[in-house]
This record gives sequence, C-alpha cells and structure tokens, in this order.
Amino acid sequence: MPPPPILWIGILILALLTIGVSSTNAQIGNLGIYGRVPDAHAEDIAYVYLVSHPAWDGSPDHFRPVNGLGNFNLYYTPDGTDFIPSSSYRVWYFGKDKTTTYGYDDVAYTANSGNTNGYQIRAFNNPPSWPVGVHGVVLAKIPGQGGTTTAHTNATISLAGIPGFYFYKAKTNGNGYASVYYNSVNSSEFLPYSEVYDLKISGTLTFGELECDYLFYDDDAVIWTPPEGYVYQYDLGTITLQSEDPGCAP
Repeated sequence: MPPPPILWIGILILALLTIGVSSTNAQIGNLGIYGRVPDAHAEDIAYVYLVSHPAWDGSPDHFRPVNGLGNFNLYYTPDGTDFIPSSSYRVWYFGKDKTTTYGYDDVAYTANSGNTNGYQIRAFNNPPSWPVGVHGVVLAKIPGQGGTTTAHTNATISLAGIPGFYFYKAKTNGNGYASVYYNSVNSSEFLPYSEVYDLKISGTLTFGELECDYLFYDDDAVIWTPPEGYVYQYDLGTITLQSEDPGCAP
C-alpha cells in the first residue's frame, strides 16, 4: 500500500533539505588536516598536537582538543587569523595530561590557493551532517556591479564575549567560509561557553587598483551553549557585506 499524499510531501521536503546538507561539512569541514583519533586509544586521547616534521624555523606547533566524537581539524593557525601552511607534519595524540602519547601520524599536507581542500587521516567518526562551530559564508558586493557579489576571501569572523574584546577569530577561505570552533587565545581549548557573543566581520578586498574595506557588527548575535563533547553549531548563514569606502559602492 503506497504512503498517503501527505507522507509523500514530507518525504520530498526531507529529501530537498538533505540535498543542501553534506557530511563533507562535518566537523568544521574536510579542511586542513582532519579526521578522527586512532580507534585503539580513542577513549584516552584528549588532544592532537601538530608539529612540522622535520621542524623548521617558525614552523607551527600547537595543541587542539578532540571533541566528543574523537574528531579534529588542524586548519587554522592558533590565533585563527590564517591557515596552516603546506608542509610535512607529524600529528601526535595526547592524553588529558598533555604528556602521555598514543602514537602519531605523518602527513604531507598541500593546501590549494583558496585553502578549500584537506588531508584526511581517518574518516570522521559519526559526524553530524552540519558543520560544527560558529560558521558561515561571507560575501562582498563588488564595486560598480549593481549588487553582484563575490566570496569575501579575506574576511575575519570575530567573536567577543566581553563587549569590544574580539578575542576569538577565524579567517574565511576561498569560498568565503569560516568556522570559529577552537579557542584562538588558547589553542588547546574549544571556543568558550558563552550565553551570547557579539559578532564582527571585517576585511579588505582589492579590485584592480581599488581597495575596499568591509565591516559588519552585530551585538548579541551568537548564542553558544555547547554540551559536553562540543558537538555543536551556530549557523550564521550567508552574510553579504557592502563597503562604505568612496568608490566602492555597488
């Protein structure tokens, strides 16, 4: 017996919603060096530690916490304002004491020009179909184009738990996408729990010889109340910015 028409409508709506949601966006995305910790010690591992191997002067090295699913992304520099560079890395797995180690993986990571790719160590463990963190896509209106937009590839999404103190940041990639999931003051922590964050988005784009600054503020914009395990999101959606600089009007 076929489902009644109302049920068919429900199935169709669910299918349409699913089309726009992809597990490739799980965690903060299939971006940077990403995956899950080794299964044999999954319950013991609390942190991953990224270090260049062999090390070079000024090479990145920092901890990131592992979430409740055992998943992680090594994508941003510790302060969130840039991306880890292409390099050979060693990813260590540490216990809660940041002393006990549970092995490592060696990775040859090559980022593309827009930092929109990644290197999978192991597939994410049971990832949600939505990205985690405070995430969104930033677009910019192109000067003199009547409202036509382009991905803002040089914006920083910043969050302030205390008004005026925008400590927590993430840079947009070549698609205009960013996710603030980790603490950009202490790289071994997640974005701190806060009932509310103020939001700022800022960045400059160059169009030929024209430089246009874009700036957006929204007070009390983000509710960030993650459960234990930090498998949690706040979706900013797509935010379109317009520059107020002379000559940069759309």
